[in-house]
Amino acid sequence: MGNDPVNADSRAAFGTVILHPTEAMTLTGGLRYTKEHKDYTFVRKNYNGTVSTFLGALDGVKAVYDGSKWDWRISADYRFSPEVLAYVTVGTGFKGGGVTARPFDAAQALNGSFGPETVTAYEAGLKTDLFDRKLRLNIAAFLNDYKDIQLPLISCASLGSLAPCGARQNAGSGKIKGFEVEMFASPWEGFDIDASLSHLYGNWSTIDPRVGNAILITDPIVTPDWKWSFDAQYKFDFGSAGSITPRFDLSYTGKTSAGRVSAGAPIDYFPAVTLGNARITWKNADEDLSIAFEVQNMFNKYYNPFRFAAVYAFSGTIYSQVGRPREWAITVKKDF
Repeated sequence: MGNDPVNADSRAAFGTVILHPTEAMTLTGGLRYTKEHKDYTFVRKNYNGTVSTFLGALDGVKAVYDGSKWDWRISADYRFSPEVLAYVTVGTGFKGGGVTARPFDAAQALNGSFGPETVTAYEAGLKTDLFDRKLRLNIAAFLNDYKDIQLPLISCASLGSLAPCGARQNAGSGKIKGFEVEMFASPWEGFDIDASLSHLYGNWSTIDPRVGNAILITDPIVTPDWKWSFDAQYKFDFGSAGSITPRFDLSYTGKTSAGRVSAGAPIDYFPAVTLGNARITWKNADEDLSIAFEVQNMFNKYYNPFRFAAVYAFSGTIYSQVGRPREWAITVKKDF
């Protein structure tokens, strides 16, 4: 058993400068400094307090990570009119470094610390409010350039360990690019439409050989590639009798990587899925009482949003999460 003490501290200082060269243009610059410390002390004892026979070499070992990072951001936007704004931005960010929290021996704990995973993000887009704000349309395209991606190792020999490997290291780089479109429309009073569309594409640039064939450079770095959603509702107003609002939601998620069940095997994919929900709501004239009937996953689709596989040589376990089936509910709400 273990009651492992963990200390994590993060301190940061940042500043922002905003300039207006013209009435329509805004320039923004920002700088941030972050300093992190993490330490993890391993306790590996039996229930009676004696040192564990299997993992006793870890008992009392402290793994430490210390790091710091400068990040910056520059952006410019230009308002062509009160209804149309264009912008471009570039900036950096990071996912903090850390220690190997599930080592199998002291070498993995002491040598398994890893640094931050970093990204340089580029984005350009257009934001609009058109037709007297009856149509809002936002478009964005982006490129994210990742360095020092934190990946699990298939072998810990480089850390001085021949035990089963439970370590992560900065072991890859790659790029993700794509676009997003968001739309909100209210063609006439009471009728609202929301829709979105996104596309992602990416590829690995490098992968450390220590990752082995658990992740190949030909693998997709991100899935799914396509996602979209569409929501619509209309409010029928009956005056003193209240209102009735039917709503329908539809969403699509393209095929998604489920990973490999074993190193070197082909990647498994969850198939694409389209989910629909429906709801009808009655509200009284004062809108302080409502009764709603709703159906979630109305097409009763069977799908897997997540799977975890740990079958590499020693643990032999795999499990999946199953999406919720068709469900219905009646909700009564009263505001006082």
